Amino acid sequence: MPAHFGARQFEPGASGWYHDIAEPADIDRAWMAATSLPIGPFGLIDEMGNDRFLDMCRQRVATGQIGEDDLRLAQDYLGRRDVAFYTYPDPEYARAGFVGPEHPDSA
Repeated sequence: MPAHFGARQFEPGASGWYHDIAEPADIDRAWMAATSLPIGPFGLIDEMGNDRFLDMCRQRVATGQIGEDDLRLAQDYLGRRDVAFYTYPDPEYARAGFVGPEHPDSA
């Protein structure tokens, strides 16, 4: 997971998902296209697991990297979901063409 990834990076996509504006796959697709990373925030959270992601957020609060509000935001969003965002072992974000044919990860 990128060292900079935390609740603040999760918030824009989570807000869109939480308010039924976009699906996690659409948010990950946009994130991956914009950053050229092979995985988006929801895929990362799936790989980490909600509890581990929230533990990471708690550690970042303790070290002053993020604020308590960021932790509460992540707890609120993830507390409403008790299953993975993707189906494994073959998550949609890892399939060829997920982002688009011009993306380097779309072989």
